[in-house]
Amino acid sequence: MMTTCSVEHRGFLTLRDSKRVWLTEARIVAGACVVQSGLPADRPANAGPQVDVKHTPYLQLGNAVLDGLPGAQTDQIEIIWQTVPGGAGTADSFTLEYRETGAGAWTAAGPISTITTGVGGRVNHFVTIGGVRYKQDYDHRVIHDRAGGTIATYEATFRTRLPAGDQKPVTFAAYGDSAALPSIQNFRAVQNRINLIDPDFSVLLGDNAYNSGSHTEFDTRFEPAINPDLTQYIANHVDYYAMGNHDQVTAGGQPSLDNYSVPVPVVGTTSALPPPLGETPEKNYSFD
Repeated sequence: MMTTCSVEHRGFLTLRDSKRVWLTEARIVAGACVVQSGLPADRPANAGPQVDVKHTPYLQLGNAVLDGLPGAQTDQIEIIWQTVPGGAGTADSFTLEYRETGAGAWTAAGPISTITTGVGGRVNHFVTIGGVRYKQDYDHRVIHDRAGGTIATYEATFRTRLPAGDQKPVTFAAYGDSAALPSIQNFRAVQNRINLIDPDFSVLLGDNAYNSGSHTEFDTRFEPAINPDLTQYIANHVDYYAMGNHDQVTAGGQPSLDNYSVPVPVVGTTSALPPPLGETPEKNYSFD
């Protein structure tokens, strides 16, 4: 699913709440419509430090109930992005909104949670969108405001999972031993092929960020300037990760746990089986 930027006549772009700002730039970054705007508009007052978006928004399943078990009447998706310090200002904020594709009005997704990684000022922001219908396309957008004006909007789409019992075939890509900066062009070529196939999701088989699974090495997966092919894909698709031995090297795999969000195994809710004793729950999980 590709994204296009559309401009309402003569340089005006319609934003949420029927407000308009003067459009100074619109381009495609990481498969999302990124809008740079000039004039300020009304925005939430939950302002914080000035930041730059390092990892553009991408999809994860989050701690979802296993399809077919009690409580799985609706689906969910989690959207994550990472920021780094970007200046001395104190008036930055983010808003996440979603809607069924083709609908007019946007819905606020609720409060944004954060994970402070402790590495280079990196902060992961995430929101879980719950109560969405199975087998349905949705639009989502993350709005980055500064000092009352929108400086960027990241917009993409996602499709929810099939409901239990649905017989529609699914396609997925599975690969491992992937992201290493010295050979990033090889990985980009593989990911470009995956983008052309456009599977429903991907499964990562481990050793996802060489050599040691550090936050810096994960930039080879999540930073558009390094890997635009993958960041375009994960704006619309979920990568279900498995942790490899290389990913465990840094802090027992903590950067992987920071960057991916999967079901925490609980028998009868998020898993059909109990998790292994003595193991970090998110390293062994079920999804459907």
